[in-house]
Amino acid sequence: MLAFIRLIRPLNLLLVVLCMYSMRYWVIGTLISQNGLELQLSNLNFFLLVLSAFCIAAAGNVINDYFDLKTDAINKPNKLIIGSQISPKAAIALHLVFNTIGISSAIYLSYSIGHLKFAAIHLFAATSLWFYSIYFKKHLLLSNLVVSLLAGLIPLLVAIYELPLLIDKYALHLDEIFLNSGYTSSFFFKVILFWVVAFAFFAFITNFIREVQKDLADIKGDQEAGRVTLPIRFGFKNVKIFVGILTLLWSVVLLYGQNYFLGDTFSLAYFVVLLVLPMIVSGILTLRANTPKQYSFASNITKIVMLLGVCFSYFIDKLL
Repeated sequence: MLAFIRLIRPLNLLLVVLCMYSMRYWVIGTLISQNGLELQLSNLNFFLLVLSAFCIAAAGNVINDYFDLKTDAINKPNKLIIGSQISPKAAIALHLVFNTIGISSAIYLSYSIGHLKFAAIHLFAATSLWFYSIYFKKHLLLSNLVVSLLAGLIPLLVAIYELPLLIDKYALHLDEIFLNSGYTSSFFFKVILFWVVAFAFFAFITNFIREVQKDLADIKGDQEAGRVTLPIRFGFKNVKIFVGILTLLWSVVLLYGQNYFLGDTFSLAYFVVLLVLPMIVSGILTLRANTPKQYSFASNITKIVMLLGVCFSYFIDKLL
């Protein structure tokens, strides 16, 4: 049982769950409650949404390890699960079970709220993770971009399901509220979407940096598998410089956004101490790294930054 739990990478999945619940209650919930509105997606339906994302991500982790047997045997032989603790057939069965639960939950949820087309998003995610494992990994940048885009999709998924229901319920009511203020209901919902998109963009860029760091750590196995990653195509030195520059640009954009949209002392301190400084440390460690373990350590710092970025959503109601 422990091997099955390790196979689905529970810490990564908990980050998915935390991100979705924080978007619902600490971002969207906070913004609408200030105007006396309530969330329209029921707790049960939201649980189904999270369950779907959880299961599809778990299935993606399983199938990724299944097709990574050769590279993992080189990159991390002491951490192999499939083939040593779990049979390949059992892994495929687990992948199918998770995907079935995830897609079925999405179809039921989408149908129950009258937006069946939303289920296509979940099907797209599941299909992308499959092709990521068997095809995208062999092509330059494709694997990095696909995983990063799916990471950015997680917070967006909450808004995709919640906003149409809020608009249907409250659009006319909000026009009355904002009648003499110069605002409209359309502007109000755009503000909500802006916040969610900001978190999605943060997740996309931060995850992209981490994926490149992981490529640096896994270059030996990737070469054996015939993959074309950034380090293989352009060399260690150039890619390490690329990560350093990207980390610097990430920091500048984050601080500019804080100054332009927030401008308060608390969020500035949070961004500098808990996001920018650790990210700069991660970039410096990447530049100085020479072993897979050192690159992996830098990527783990980047993952912590992603977690801390999600946790910032808790403070939104104290800033607005």
